[in-house]
Amino acid sequence: MRMNRKLKWMIITIVFTSFILTGSMQVFSEEEYLIVRIVNANFPPRVLINNVNHFSLFEFETQIQIENPTQSNIKVDYICSPSPFPCLQTNLENKSLSVSLAVYIEGVGGSYNIPPGITSAFAFFAFFIEPYENEYLPLGNYIFWFDYVECCSVSVPVFTEKLNIHVSQSNVTYFFEYNNSTEVYYLHTPTPTPTPTTTPLQQTNQTSFPVIFIFVFFLFRAIIRRLFTRRKVVY
Repeated sequence: MRMNRKLKWMIITIVFTSFILTGSMQVFSEEEYLIVRIVNANFPPRVLINNVNHFSLFEFETQIQIENPTQSNIKVDYICSPSPFPCLQTNLENKSLSVSLAVYIEGVGGSYNIPPGITSAFAFFAFFIEPYENEYLPLGNYIFWFDYVECCSVSVPVFTEKLNIHVSQSNVTYFFEYNNSTEVYYLHTPTPTPTPTTTPLQQTNQTSFPVIFIFVFFLFRAIIRRLFTRRKVVY
């Protein structure tokens, strides 16, 4: 009787434990989240320079992917667009410059669903830099990404895979976090003015000029001396 009761409680314990473990695994496997990544960006950006107000605008076109790895739709609520919203961090060598994002915002509200799988889209943004008037980006680092902030929100965690831009004096480097790839674009540098060089012929002429001058001087001196001698004999 006691053995049967012990066996009964052991079976109940095993079933209960299995139920808890299965339930927790189910919840973990169906946890909802989103991944927003930048997979491409144009170079060079389109540039607008305003010499009156002393600013430059660098416009980029990017290709982004929004991945929903779950099996259900994820709802997005928004009060304006774009959605997702662009974000920027900078670290410039020239600390006196001000950098901000220029984004076209449309004031419409609503909601939509992100289906399972990967959704691709194109997004535009611009760097507004002042006081600055140049066709090239200022030297430094730019970190750019998209997230469900500002105009929009989601109820699930969002993981972002960013675009890192490094600008040096000679090149611009794009680093994409989504696949750890690097693209390097070399900037146009002015062709240095060649230093005048002396050819062998010019060197010969330059060194022979003093010799010719000395030869003419002594020839002229000899002629004068001969004429003076002749005049002395005649008298």
